[in-house]
Amino acid sequence: MKHPDILERFLSYVTVDTQSSDTSETFPSTAKQKDLAAKLKPELEALGLKDAQVTDWGYVLAGMETNQRHKVPTIALIAT
Repeated sequence: MKHPDILERFLSYVTVDTQSSDTSETFPSTAKQKDLAAKLKPELEALGLKDAQVTDWGYVLAGMETNQRHKVPTIALIAT
């Protein structure tokens, strides 16, 4: 396998309890939903992504410089 740690990482992510609450009026709807974000931020930093941060709403943001010499559009990857 080219990247043997991928399965290990994935399994560590799915063990984090991120269950939401239908009755909550906060965002995210439960504090524990930020646990996964807190786990991802240092991993992104270790991969060399710049400006990794967790927002008050639990979104994880990070930037990566292009490897192209010519101008290319900015893209965003969003998962919910």
